[in-house]
Amino acid sequence: NALETLPSQWIFFLDPATLLRVQSAGLRIDEAVEQSAWRELCAQDLGLRGLQLSGPTPGRSSGSSLSSWRRVFYDLDVGPLQNELRSTSLDYEFLPSLYGESAMVPEGIDFAPGSNGRTLRCRLRPSYLGRDRCVVARYPLSGPLSATALRAL
Repeated sequence: NALETLPSQWIFFLDPATLLRVQSAGLRIDEAVEQSAWRELCAQDLGLRGLQLSGPTPGRSSGSSLSSWRRVFYDLDVGPLQNELRSTSLDYEFLPSLYGESAMVPEGIDFAPGSNGRTLRCRLRPSYLGRDRCVVARYPLSGPLSATALRAL
C-alpha cells in the first residue's frame, strides 16, 4: 500500500475523522505514533502542547491506552474552558416570554468580565431585592460522562 511507505509522522496531519478511517482500513501504524497522534489532537482542542497532557505515555503500554486517548478525544468537552455567562439582552433573545415582552438581561444584575474578556461572575445589586432572576450560561454544561478540563488558577 502506498500509504505504508510514508514516514510514520504523516498521521499528525490528519483530522480525527480521517485518522479513524485510516485505522478502520487496517493500515499498520506504529502504536506509539498513533497514540501520540490522538494525544496531540486532545492537546490541540485544549490549546496546549501534547507534552503538557498527563496520561498514558506512548510506547509504554498496551492498546488499551491507545483506545483511552481516542476515547478522551471523542468525550472531550472543552466547554468549561470557553463557557461564560450570558450578559447582554441579545444573549437572552432566545428565551421564551411568558407575557409577550422581549427577553432581556435579568434586572438588577451586575456582570463582571474576567481578565480574558469572558463574563464569569455576576452579583445582584442590593437595591434590587425580591423577584426571581435567572442568569444563563452561554453553552450547556458538560454531560456526566464527558471528559472535561479546567485551567488551574
